[in-house]
Amino acid sequence: MPGVAFAGSATWKASPLTGNWNAAGNWTTGRPPNAPSDVATFATSNKTTVLLSADIEVSGITFNSGGSIFNITTSSPVLTISGSGITNNSTKTQLFFASPNASNRTQLCRRQFHWF
Repeated sequence: MPGVAFAGSATWKASPLTGNWNAAGNWTTGRPPNAPSDVATFATSNKTTVLLSADIEVSGITFNSGGSIFNITTSSPVLTISGSGITNNSTKTQLFFASPNASNRTQLCRRQFHWF
């Protein structure tokens, strides 16, 4: 389909332009992961506060060994993790922030996460 971009699994860049999950240039594939089969991977980065500006659905989120501590924030858009869940291969605690809005639905799996 001309003019349609499809997402795919991707890794957050070491030096992304912004902290916006939805910005294509912040991901190694040039597209943010945003499909039920996609996995978002985080390693080391100079931008570790990641904000959602639109709804996102991924199968899972993986934090690589030796990676940075990330703060993933969604105040209004919905973050849906619909498959494999969250895997933290890092020794660091990862942080997720969500508003108390009932429309936000995020599943948490695995270990070493703080949910605010």
